[in-house]
Parts: sequence; structure tokens; C-alpha cells
Amino acid sequence: MCLRTTLNFKRLIGLIAVKDAQVVKSYGYSFWRPGGDLATCLRNLDRWLVDEIAIVDISRGGVLDERVLETIRRTPISTPLVYGGGIRSEVDVQRLLRVGCDRFIVEELAMEPNDSLQEIADMVGVQALTVSVPVGLTLGGRLRLSTSHMQFAPDWVASLDGAQAIERLAQLPVAEVMLIDAAAEGFAGSFSLGPMLQGPLLESLGRGVIWFGGLGQDQAAHLLSHPATVAVAIGNGNLERELAFGDLRKRLSRGTRTNLVRSVRR
Repeated sequence: MCLRTTLNFKRLIGLIAVKDAQVVKSYGYSFWRPGGDLATCLRNLDRWLVDEIAIVDISRGGVLDERVLETIRRTPISTPLVYGGGIRSEVDVQRLLRVGCDRFIVEELAMEPNDSLQEIADMVGVQALTVSVPVGLTLGGRLRLSTSHMQFAPDWVASLDGAQAIERLAQLPVAEVMLIDAAAEGFAGSFSLGPMLQGPLLESLGRGVIWFGGLGQDQAAHLLSHPATVAVAIGNGNLERELAFGDLRKRLSRGTRTNLVRSVRR
């Protein structure tokens, strides 16, 4: 069964990058600018009616930051909350559940040869898990993993070509794959993974695809029209334009058949 059917609507995700407990505007995961207060960003995105809010800790410390968790706990919102960064075990997920997170993003954990990811899936359900994969395209248009953006990636991951990476991802106990345009991340309008929409590559994943990194509104709307796409995530744009999501919704309602439905937390 294709797990894509577990989430049957397409979503707009507001992504908040945090580093050392501070909201940042990230550019290619290589330099950052201050982005404001986390509690304020959460309240704003909740008010702007995004379908999900994703907090991604890019500190690369390998542990959960208690300061971030405390901010989440004391900032009541109604929008479903996704968390990524520093998740290593069931204990981490239990801590995140207690502060109000609904779903979880993993990265290096998915590449490790142990049972931790399966144990987490057994606890919260496959539908609550997304694997994040920073990728790029070679000059020949072949998919490659951007391992320079993975602090803890095992050595063998660097040897994977695109086909091998897809084969491994298709075996993971996750519902969705977030494909990150690593080089374009933070630079709106520079998204470069469009060629992936052609051919059978996305279909072979057997998972819904979330796109992130360098998305302009035209690109986001185009990606949402693809059958494999379940969501697009916007990062820096949230901190620059209050009406970015509203404008995108209007564009979609005029130009696509995408069914955008806002989830409400129970």
C-alpha cells in the first residue's frame, strides 16, 4: 500500500529554523541572520492559518534543546506542530509529545543501521514520521545526497547515488519524505529540483513528498500540482512577508485544483 494515502490533502507548512534556541533566517545551511522570537513566530503562523508549523533545530548538537521545548510548552497554538532536529530515540519523542508536538522529522537517524527509527514508528505510528533529505542535482541531472549538510551521516551514505538513496528511503517506516534543495535553501525563487518531477523517481519512493528550499510562489504552486507532492514548506519567507501564505492560497485557488484544508489540532 502506498503510504501517501494516509494524508489526503495538500498542505502549506510554515517552517521555523532555530539555532542555539534562537529563530534564524538560514541561507544554504552555511550562514544565518537573526529571525526574531520563537514564541512570536509560532503565534504569527498560527494566526496566518498555515496547515502545519515545523520547528527545525539546525544547531546540529545531536540533542533536544530544553529552551526550545519550554517555549513550545508555554506558547499555546491550535495549528499542528512538527519538530525536527536532535531526535535520537523514543525518549526524545516522548519529551516532544509532552510539550505539544504532533509529528516528527528525522534525518541522520534514518541513515543509521539500528532499530531506533522503527521503535519510534511503533510508538507514534508511521503516519507521524517524516524523513528529511538534503539533496542536489549533478550537472548531468542526477540526484545526489548533500552529505555536507549532514553532521552525523555515516561514511557509507556518501557513496549512495540517487537510485540507491531512493531505494533505501522506500524501506523506511515513514509516511513522507521532505526533499530539501540544500544549495537553494533560504534563497526564494532559486529552487533547482524541478527536473525531479519528470520520470518515475518520485513515484518509486512510495511516500508523499514535501518540498523545501528556495521556493518562490510560482514554484510552490507548480509543485503542489504534482501527484507525489503532499506539502510545500516555506522558511525565510515567513519572516519577511506576513501575507505570503495568503497570497499563495489565492494563487492556488485560481490556478490549480489543489485541495488545501487546514488541519485543526484536537
